[in-house]
Amino acid sequence: KVDSFDEQTVVAYTDLGELVIRGSHLHINKLNVDSGELTLEGEIASMAYSENRDAGGFFTRLFK
Repeated sequence: KVDSFDEQTVVAYTDLGELVIRGSHLHINKLNVDSGELTLEGEIASMAYSENRDAGGFFTRLFK
């Protein structure tokens, strides 16, 4: 699922958490929600992934 996008930032939610892609001249070429495929074009400066807290992080699994 793509939450938001513009030419500098794309925010996508995966089964495992949030993925934030930052750069310049970003364009989504292909988005297939059935297969989960996302194809971007542009200059990517960074990709940051944060774990989905609802799915249970490291400490949640550790203290089960």
